[in-house]
Amino acid sequence: MQTDQGSLIKTYIGEAPGIGRGVFAAQDIAKWEVIEICPVLAVSPAEALYLDLTLLGDYYYAWAPELTGAAIALGHGSLYNHSYTPNAWYSKDFNRGQIQIISLREIAKGEEIRFNYNSSPMDPTPMRFDPK
Repeated sequence: MQTDQGSLIKTYIGEAPGIGRGVFAAQDIAKWEVIEICPVLAVSPAEALYLDLTLLGDYYYAWAPELTGAAIALGHGSLYNHSYTPNAWYSKDFNRGQIQIISLREIAKGEEIRFNYNSSPMDPTPMRFDPK
């Protein structure tokens, strides 16, 4: 299947043992390859306060240059699991309203794709949730 960026769909949703859903490589992915470009649904800081009261509280990104708003990434963007030893990272583009998922190393077909939700791939800061 082709995306609007002209590349093949590189991921699928599967069962991550002990966690639930996760995002997996549908093909081998090279180091530094763009895995997915996810448009986002951004909400204001006032609306973001309510997300933690819903199921979406576990699926949003801090958004806007001041990181006071929130955004739900479409595509598979809000379903990637956290890791302190990630094989991918994400880059927020506030002007375009999107998040890019990029590989940090080669990722084999069938391997779960994970990134560090602290923004920096090796940031060990504890998360607001319990990563599994």
